[in-house]
Amino acid sequence: MDRDAKFVAVYMYVRDSMQVSGADNYTFIVGKYVRTHPRHYLQQSNYSLCVGIKVEYDGDKVAGYDYRFMPHDGALGKSKTEMFLRILLPASERRNALIELDSMNVNPYSVYSSEESLIRTIARQQFLFDEP
Repeated sequence: MDRDAKFVAVYMYVRDSMQVSGADNYTFIVGKYVRTHPRHYLQQSNYSLCVGIKVEYDGDKVAGYDYRFMPHDGALGKSKTEMFLRILLPASERRNALIELDSMNVNPYSVYSSEESLIRTIARQQFLFDEP
C-alpha cells in the first residue's frame, strides 16, 4: 500500500440486482458454483459474467446470434440500478477494512495457503488488529 495514499477504491456488487442489460451486453450472476481454486470457496467468492450479443441478419430475418464475453466495465454506470459500484474510502480506514475482511476469512492465508502467508496473517492479527 502506498503510505501517502489519501483514498482506496472498493468495488461492490449490489445483491438486489440480478441482471443488468443494455443494447450491447448482459451481466448476470453465476454464483459460487463454479470449478475454481479452493481458496475462492474460503473467501466466499461469487462470480458474474458479462456477455455481449450480436444479432446477425439475413435481409429482414434474424440469421443467428454471436455471443462473446465482455468486460464488466460495460456494467458500470450504464443504468440507474447499477450492479457494480465503486466506492472511495479514506485510506485512514485501512485497519477497519482489513479487520472486516479478516472476519470474513479474507486474509493472506486464505488467499495464498502457504506457511509464509499463515505467519503474515497471525502477525497482522496480533500487531495490527489488537488495540495498542
